[in-house]
Amino acid sequence: MTITRTFGTKFIPSYVAGTIIEVIHFRDMTFVSNEMAAIYLDTANASMDLGSFNIAKFPEFEGDESGTEKVLLLNKSESQSNKIGLKILKRKNNTGTWDECAEIILVNRGRKDYLDLRSYTGYPTRIMEKNDAVALQLVDYGDGLLWDTDFISIDFGCTVEITKKEIPKIRNALVPSILVVSTSALTFAANANRASLTIYNAGTTPIFIREGTTVSVSNYNFPLPAGMIWESQSDYNYLGTISLIRQDGIGNVIISESTIIP
Repeated sequence: MTITRTFGTKFIPSYVAGTIIEVIHFRDMTFVSNEMAAIYLDTANASMDLGSFNIAKFPEFEGDESGTEKVLLLNKSESQSNKIGLKILKRKNNTGTWDECAEIILVNRGRKDYLDLRSYTGYPTRIMEKNDAVALQLVDYGDGLLWDTDFISIDFGCTVEITKKEIPKIRNALVPSILVVSTSALTFAANANRASLTIYNAGTTPIFIREGTTVSVSNYNFPLPAGMIWESQSDYNYLGTISLIRQDGIGNVIISESTIIP
């Protein structure tokens, strides 16, 4: 089963630096003990307007810089720009401390801006278990936070994939019953908790078997020759009455039945 959930929050000027705002959790969903849930991040979008900040300075790359030189130029430009840190936090089992998953530096690009945050969170990998939570936090780097004209809005979309654990099928030991079957039909009782069934023809002549309360040598489901065993193989066991009759003579039939352990 697949469920889609959306979450969101908006940072406004009254936000206090360092406050952790929980955004994603699944405490309102009920999971049974044999269910496994995998949670994937489909969308993580930030829209913002940081008009009160000075317009960010961006490095002017010449194209032949080394990796180290590019980092130095980026750091220099960042140090000359007003900025806010946006931290994405995660907590296991909804308890304990929040762990930092990513931090994104937000700057004023001179217009309303949009960011896809998935690349910072390992998209499209599985990000959460059913008892985890995700939160957001703003970091003040000395330039202040939001003024009246500023805002940061974050929206997440998640897919929850729920699968059931395979529960082992457990049964009691086979219990044999010896029936004397003749040319008169004999029935073996129904059992609502039947897990498995085997029928062994211990006589010297064939028997005929039918699901239900009646059987004859001309109206049966299958014959079972002398010395042969029939065993139920289907996952959908027949739980009702079984009728048996022998073609001629008399002889033993051993029926071994097991029952389900709840």
